[in-house]
Amino acid sequence: MLDRSGLGWGDAHVAMLADTTDCLVLTLDGSHWAAAAHALDEPLHVIEISEPRA
Repeated sequence: MLDRSGLGWGDAHVAMLADTTDCLVLTLDGSHWAAAAHALDEPLHVIEISEPRA
């Protein structure tokens, strides 16, 4: 997953879990996941959320 996604080890772990369990990746930075989302056989489903308001 590290080589295929281009992500660091922590994010690659999240990508692996999302890929194998068909879960969504919720993130504050969708562009960070763009290349990795398409690098796999089945693309990851990434949803960019906004910063919570105080």
